[in-house]
Amino acid sequence: MNVMSKLFDATALRRLFKSEVDENTEIEFHFDSLSNKWRKNKNNTWTNEIKKDGDIAFYGFLESSFIHETRFKYTNVSMMNRDAVFQKKDLKDLPSDLVCSIGDILKKNPDYFSKIQYYYPIFKKKIRGSDEEEDVLADRPLFIFEVEGKKLSTYEMSSGEFIVTSLVEYINCELEKIKYNKSKSNNKLHEVSIGIIDEIEVGLHPAALNRLISYLSELCGTHKVCLFLSTHSTNTLLKVKK
Repeated sequence: MNVMSKLFDATALRRLFKSEVDENTEIEFHFDSLSNKWRKNKNNTWTNEIKKDGDIAFYGFLESSFIHETRFKYTNVSMMNRDAVFQKKDLKDLPSDLVCSIGDILKKNPDYFSKIQYYYPIFKKKIRGSDEEEDVLADRPLFIFEVEGKKLSTYEMSSGEFIVTSLVEYINCELEKIKYNKSKSNNKLHEVSIGIIDEIEVGLHPAALNRLISYLSELCGTHKVCLFLSTHSTNTLLKVKK
């Protein structure tokens, strides 16, 4: 999965394989008549030794659950409690179509959530070489759920509910970025984008997982994205369309 992310992230090999592979390690990509062969150098840089074709590059995203995650970034309860205070003006409504999709995936009821709002918490981070702290704006949001007039913050929801909400919001955010970039490109490689989701089943019961797979299948068609999923679940493998 991490190797494949090189197809849309120019820094992937350098970041993700700093010490995991030896010097002179080679990785090859082939797409239609195009070929790339990337070799690792001494200084942790990588060189494409087949230069005539240029770099094979798509638009895409990687959601790697535990190591380079977005789903689990703020699931620590003490962290979420610490940042539960926020200003009302910071809240934004999640689009209604996403709210319906999340309700359908989690509860098999598109109308389960009256509203889902999100905000970006501010964390205290110690300044290096100092005893002082600075405020750092998070790069992923937390959520406020409304069910039958009652509002629930992120730390009051189950891990599965938070994971699905975070994943759906993240994927759609990335797809909107890709859509914008595609509108400015004439490159044929950019007609189809790539999405990689690692350990898709983590934190979800089988029924919700099946509905999530159905949702992702619809996204593939509407957004012209090819999704690659890794899983330990045989049910997921059976659900994915061949």
